[in-house]
Amino acid sequence: MKHRHYDLICLVSNDLNTDRRIIRTCNALFDKGWKVLLLGRKLKTSLQLTHQNFDQERVVCRNNHGPFFYLELLFQFRKKLKHNSFDRILFVDLDTVGTSFLIRKRKALFYMDLHEYFENTPELYNKPIKKFIWAMIGIFSKHRMDRIYTVNESLANIFSKKYNRSVNAIMNVPEYLPFKKRVLSVPLETVYLGVLNPGRGLEQIVDTVKKRNDVRCTIIGGGPLENELIERADGATNIVFMGVKDPSEIHDIMSNAMIGWNLLESKSQSYYYSLANKFFDYILNGIPVITMDFPEYKKIIDEWSCGILINELTNESINDVLNTLLSNRAQWINMHQACAEMGQTYNWTIESEKLLKIYGLIK
Repeated sequence: MKHRHYDLICLVSNDLNTDRRIIRTCNALFDKGWKVLLLGRKLKTSLQLTHQNFDQERVVCRNNHGPFFYLELLFQFRKKLKHNSFDRILFVDLDTVGTSFLIRKRKALFYMDLHEYFENTPELYNKPIKKFIWAMIGIFSKHRMDRIYTVNESLANIFSKKYNRSVNAIMNVPEYLPFKKRVLSVPLETVYLGVLNPGRGLEQIVDTVKKRNDVRCTIIGGGPLENELIERADGATNIVFMGVKDPSEIHDIMSNAMIGWNLLESKSQSYYYSLANKFFDYILNGIPVITMDFPEYKKIIDEWSCGILINELTNESINDVLNTLLSNRAQWINMHQACAEMGQTYNWTIESEKLLKIYGLIK
């Protein structure tokens, strides 16, 4: 295997094609002249790697769940790192940071990008031992990191107190692209973009939409709930499952949507303090959002009026907000216009400058 030197190597535990935040990060650093390698995992469902300007490689794990998966992943990463030299390494979330303990000679700068409140994700709800282990991994790893950043101010404040050090916020916003202006019509075209995971209101969305003739829903993405949701839809023609799509296709697919779904269970602190990719993907495509009354979403919607907040994740609350929208076209028009205005303030051009400052590329 040919030895290569990189300015930065980035480690992620998921499929590279669908991690738009990391693709944007690597491109921003590459555009500044850095040689970048993105290391991720190849899954059974992984599509062929999308061409990027930076280098990409995948590791294959025999185990895909539990402690043996994480141990195997770390050693697979370590094996890849042995064949390359690097000046900096970026660990994405706590499930990759253990690799830092396997690097014997500490010459590189270490960075950590925390996408979520890892020990408080829905998957660890009611699993106190696992939550404790991940919390300890974070606490022991913090001393090894030169810089830490996360996805919003709420989580930056939480991690700053938890780790007793400065944590920056880089939001998950795409590039601003002019979008097609549209007119509210019936059926109301709605869209969900993202992984089909538990706790994201997908069951409630499907149950509600399939009973209505005046609403359609396009679901873009795959994940653990996909088969269950297809069965739950029970052949409803107003619910379309598109599966996983390349990020380059998403803008066009969503060009006719009028409402985006960003529903989450409140019992997960990771969800409660989130600021999701999809939230900004909708808005920067001119799509007002139905989302939860959680701190980061409320702060933005109170300022920009680009969506509607709901307090409870129930079929009744979803039905109520749909009825409100269909009976009040002026409200939707105002939100649609607010999306265009908001895109001038929240976009990757602005956030990427914050990122480049963290890496010392601009002052």
